[in-house]
Amino acid sequence: MSSLSSVVDFVLAVFDVIVDLLTFFYLSFRATSELAAENLFLRKQLGLYVEQKKKPRWATDSACFTLALLARLFEWRSDHRQV
Repeated sequence: MSSLSSVVDFVLAVFDVIVDLLTFFYLSFRATSELAAENLFLRKQLGLYVEQKKKPRWATDSACFTLALLARLFEWRSDHRQV
């Protein structure tokens, strides 16, 4: 029965990765002002979590895989700036 569970977990992870990639391509066509507004909102949200000392949730395997794939698509390290 564990092999069936492994197959189901794999299929769900692949589905999550496909959804993440489709979302990434959809969001890459957004206006710069929308992206800036979302970035500001997320920075404020992160600041609140840090201020309230909330523990971050663990990322799923599919989320880690997607982030690793996206990190290879562009030079994010050179674009990252400390504010």
